[in-house]
Amino acid sequence: MNLSNEEFFEISSELDNFHGIFYKLWLIGKPIFDESIPTAEVRFDLEGRCVSFLFNPNFWESLCEKERLFVICHEMLHILLEHGVRISNINNLNKSYNKALDVVVNHLLVNSFGFERLELPWVNKNGCWVDTVFPDMDIDDNECFEYYYGLLLNDENENKNGENGENGGNGNGKILD
Repeated sequence: MNLSNEEFFEISSELDNFHGIFYKLWLIGKPIFDESIPTAEVRFDLEGRCVSFLFNPNFWESLCEKERLFVICHEMLHILLEHGVRISNINNLNKSYNKALDVVVNHLLVNSFGFERLELPWVNKNGCWVDTVFPDMDIDDNECFEYYYGLLLNDENENKNGENGENGGNGNGKILD
């Protein structure tokens, strides 16, 4: 699957409505469609620099237009917030780091860039949000990655001691890379 030039430039125009930086980053190049990933991701090199945007074609086709824009902006915010660099020093990466990154990005897009969570059915249901990743905690939705990651690590440590459950949290915060 490939995006036509027309679709690529239509997306570019729509991204500019949320912020010019998304438009500029999108012009880096067309995304790569790859069935080996479950949803979408941005790949970084060993130094944490962005290498490419990847989207599962079936996932892409399942999204409404607003969700496609959200997912594109989501991946771009990982770059803007230097998430590749910030996780490069973490030993033994697990799903907790990704959940923490995604909570930050998802809430930032809703709180600061004009996306409405209820207009994003798949993302609303399956994305990482404060209320899905930390359902039993009353925490702000504008904290940094390190804050959320620390909470998840504490939860994992409690789970290792047999206090809460098998995998940390409630397991409902599905990952959107």
